[in-house]
Amino acid sequence: MRHLPLVLALAACGSPTSNAPPLADAAADGDAAGGDAATVRPSGQAAWSDGCAMNACSPAAHSLRGAQGSPNVDVDCALRAVTGGYSVFFRIAAIATAGQSFDESREGLYVRGFLPAVGQQLRSQSAEDVGNVRVRGNGWEVRVAALGPSSPCHVTITTLSDGGFAGTIACEGMRDDATPPNTRYLRGGTAALNPSLGEFVMGGCSP
Repeated sequence: MRHLPLVLALAACGSPTSNAPPLADAAADGDAAGGDAATVRPSGQAAWSDGCAMNACSPAAHSLRGAQGSPNVDVDCALRAVTGGYSVFFRIAAIATAGQSFDESREGLYVRGFLPAVGQQLRSQSAEDVGNVRVRGNGWEVRVAALGPSSPCHVTITTLSDGGFAGTIACEGMRDDATPPNTRYLRGGTAALNPSLGEFVMGGCSP
């Protein structure tokens, strides 16, 4: 996908409850997807890079932006208040034709977890409600990577707003589906404010 600089702020998603690095207005893409102007569609953008430990694979940079209904980007997100915090989910992936799933995408990022408070890392809510990260690249996938302060993936929500959120992601020690598996990392994109951190912003999320 063509690289799009990630300018980090939730402009049309509501009033943020915490400050974050500047992110571009992803929620505006929800209206651009077509339909009634009053309809808010999930929309977002994310930028990250990945590679393998010991240079076992070629590193790659990724930058995706779009809204639900886009012919070339699959986007979905959810933000719901739960006991003790928030349930957070987002998915963004490059697709060849409208209607393709994350599993059919060429590249993508999927995150699901429990947020105790803004500024903290996502984690599993319980043994039954397990948070995780999935990453897809060109011909490979990390199907399940644990997230949390002591896990391979660290996903921090830096801004929370009415129907949207922004944050950062970094992973080390993920194992992909190759035979034998590669040990992969996920870090910042080419225009990241911090080269160690991938960045994302989502808006128009379902409750």
